[in-house]
Amino acid sequence: MSKQGLGTAACSNPHWYERILPFREFSSFSYTDNYSPLPQDWWVVVADIRGSTRAIENGRYRDVNSVSAACIVAMINAVAPLQVPFVFGGDGATLCIPPDCRDAVARAMVASQQLATREFDLQLRIGMVTSLSLIEAGAPVQVARYQPHRHFQQAMFTGGGLALAEQWIKQEGSPWLLDSQRIPAVANFGGFECRWQEVPSPAEETVAIMVEACASDARGRAEVLAQAARCIFSIYGDDSLHHPLRSDSLRLITSPASLMTETRIRCHEDGFWKRLHYVVRTFGRVSAGRYLMRLSGTSHWTGYRKRLLANTDYRKCDDGLRLVLAGTADQRMQLEQQLEALEQQRLLVFGIHASRAALLTCLVFDYYQHHVHFLDAADGGYAMASKDLKRRRKKQ
Repeated sequence: MSKQGLGTAACSNPHWYERILPFREFSSFSYTDNYSPLPQDWWVVVADIRGSTRAIENGRYRDVNSVSAACIVAMINAVAPLQVPFVFGGDGATLCIPPDCRDAVARAMVASQQLATREFDLQLRIGMVTSLSLIEAGAPVQVARYQPHRHFQQAMFTGGGLALAEQWIKQEGSPWLLDSQRIPAVANFGGFECRWQEVPSPAEETVAIMVEACASDARGRAEVLAQAARCIFSIYGDDSLHHPLRSDSLRLITSPASLMTETRIRCHEDGFWKRLHYVVRTFGRVSAGRYLMRLSGTSHWTGYRKRLLANTDYRKCDDGLRLVLAGTADQRMQLEQQLEALEQQRLLVFGIHASRAALLTCLVFDYYQHHVHFLDAADGGYAMASKDLKRRRKKQ
């Protein structure tokens, strides 16, 4: 591990994350030299949907995904134009912010909590944990910046800090929970979009995979996750084979009713007529976009599907591996056998959930460059893989 990775996280200016040198190959996620310690005066913000597994089992996985993404867009808008590291978890979200942004983000999180309750009947836990407290607990947050191409980047996390922050937030009566009664609710959900149909797997199935290493030290965890990644990609092949989306399989929604999730988020403070206006106007734009994407000219719309694929977060590391891949049932069974062999050696624990399709939830600030597309497997994806992981962990 580099000195940078072992060093104490000092206080820093708000542009700390933007100055981390990015890496381009996903396989480099396990290189500890790519990670920098989160400054000790920063905050880790956690949003977690209480009872998400039950909601998903009741068929509400799109609602769960949408509320999680709405939290992220509210926080991003609260700190804009500053770039900060964040991760989408399927049934929650985590973001790291400098101290100057704390009040604005707290207001956005309270608004997200109210949105979740009022519009979706979901209970959202919201809290903030200091980086220094995580360092003192022996679980620092280490952050890297994965940038496979110019217009897309993802934060990667290790060190155990995110997992511990989430654990603290989930404790009843936690002192890290935000007091929503004392904080005004102010949020901008602009940029949230939910306009794509479920994307059928280009293979037999779409799988959500989660892997956590059991080693107690950072280097050991990195080596185990790298071994797991090699195992996964040796079975599923390179990204041209396992990417869960294909541009020709992307289909925009075909009815105004399909815009209701987006409308409830974007128009959360508006009455019936403003919501109706939003649906009519947006569906007209979707219909125009569907036509323009079919043209074979030089319009930027004709290449938007390819840009969407390139800006999808289907592989990530946040104290463990999270992947959404396309493959066959035989590949999944082969992977389970190999990971179970590593699990029996107490090197790792994993969870897998297979589905027929992928689910896209989008943050679009412009259609040229500034857009990111959160990907999960349908029917629960990461949340159900996490349930499988917890079941396996109990057996160890």
